[in-house]
Amino acid sequence: MEYSFCLEQKFHDDGQWETRTLTAQEAEALGEGYTLYVDGYVSQEAIQNNLDEAAATRASYAALQKSKGERGGKR
Repeated sequence: MEYSFCLEQKFHDDGQWETRTLTAQEAEALGEGYTLYVDGYVSQEAIQNNLDEAAATRASYAALQKSKGERGGKR
């Protein structure tokens, strides 16, 4: 299936997550000399929904880690 838009995602060793929305033509122009993995979407709204869900998941994990840290003090 051909997609109109692609979501490029870079995961850095320091935990940083970098995203960029590309048109199909922009995505095709990338990846020369290396393998590039992108997810295809039929609309920019679908990409935004994915990013919003991922951000909410990250926030939930961060809140969970914070609450574990607050409860995990010295005994």
